[in-house]
Amino acid sequence: MEILLVLIYVSICVAIFKIFRIPVNQWSLSTAALGGIVGIFLLLLVMNYNHPFTKNARIYFPVTPILPNVKGRVVEVPVHTNSPLKEGDVLFKIDPKPYEYVVAEKKALLAEAEQNVKQLKASLDQVSAQAERADAQFQLAQQNYDRQAQLFKSNVVAQATLDTATRNLDAAKQSLAAAKAEEERAWLAYTSNIDGVNTSVAKLRAELSDAEFDLDQTTVRAAGPGFVTQVSLRPGMYVIPTQLRTAMLSSIQDTGIGSLAQRSSRTPCSGSMPEMRQRLLLRRCRVAYSRPRCGPSSTLSRRVN
Repeated sequence: MEILLVLIYVSICVAIFKIFRIPVNQWSLSTAALGGIVGIFLLLLVMNYNHPFTKNARIYFPVTPILPNVKGRVVEVPVHTNSPLKEGDVLFKIDPKPYEYVVAEKKALLAEAEQNVKQLKASLDQVSAQAERADAQFQLAQQNYDRQAQLFKSNVVAQATLDTATRNLDAAKQSLAAAKAEEERAWLAYTSNIDGVNTSVAKLRAELSDAEFDLDQTTVRAAGPGFVTQVSLRPGMYVIPTQLRTAMLSSIQDTGIGSLAQRSSRTPCSGSMPEMRQRLLLRRCRVAYSRPRCGPSSTLSRRVN
């Protein structure tokens, strides 16, 4: 920059000497040289105060490894290296057919379980009816036994008739107990619920949700804005969910950190718009944080575009 300022000043001096026809001698040349030195010095002094610069700067890139949540063979990689991405953009796709088959299987099992719940209700109604019939038979056998026992005391019927009524009563008691037990078993099977849903149905719904989640994970999308710095995937490759085999590396907007001397750090403040030059690339930035003016000062800049 100093050389450019000197060349501009020399050009201005040559133009002034020719336009105003100033004689070229040691006095005019000394005056022009001294004026140039003083002017350039004052200009640099003002620029260093109002437009400080530093060569001590670093650029940091937060990098996120892209890992698939499911395993499978890659069928599509639409992303390109260093291409800007938005949240939700597709990074790559895994063959979804095996997971579609699992989802279809879980849906069939869920429909079967919901149908079984209706069958459990029908079974409960059936055994309840059987229990009522067994209770009616027990009541009839009890009445018959009481009548035969009364007749036996009056010596109207023989002992064999009373024994037959006793055996019939015992058989009716056993049939009633079995019917009650079967009714209890059917009632427990039908009322085995979680939050009002049959346990088998709830289990299969959870398995179906898990299978649908795995199916959705076959399409890997960008978690946020940024760009992919490394694309090592190609269609046909097999990926697994492990950090030992990173599929991609994604970076968000980079962050530049630069430090200034204490005397030069009075001008920059939070919200200023400095410029960052990297080789032949000029970037506009925004100061996100500036330390206080006491002690060694540093300024943190975040890339805008």
